[in-house]
Amino acid sequence: MNHPEVNVQVATVESKKYFISGEVLRPGAFPLAVPTRVMEAPIQAGGFLDFAKTKKIYVLRGSTKYNFNYKDVSKEKRQEQNILLENGDTIFVP
Repeated sequence: MNHPEVNVQVATVESKKYFISGEVLRPGAFPLAVPTRVMEAPIQAGGFLDFAKTKKIYVLRGSTKYNFNYKDVSKEKRQEQNILLENGDTIFVP
């Protein structure tokens, strides 16, 4: 074949991920295929366990720590805490 025609399509993007650990049903790595905010991450992880401290959640991005109060944000307060997640972010639910 001198001039083959080839089509390539990306089925899923799995190279970008965020991590969630602590008091959630399914801790682990989750793909960042679409823009995702902190508020959505615990839902994707199956929800909180009974003793989760939802007012003391934080996101680690490199050496920077972002506090996140799930109860406030769910009541539409302090929405600036609901940041977009970036590749490699780790969310901890104490």
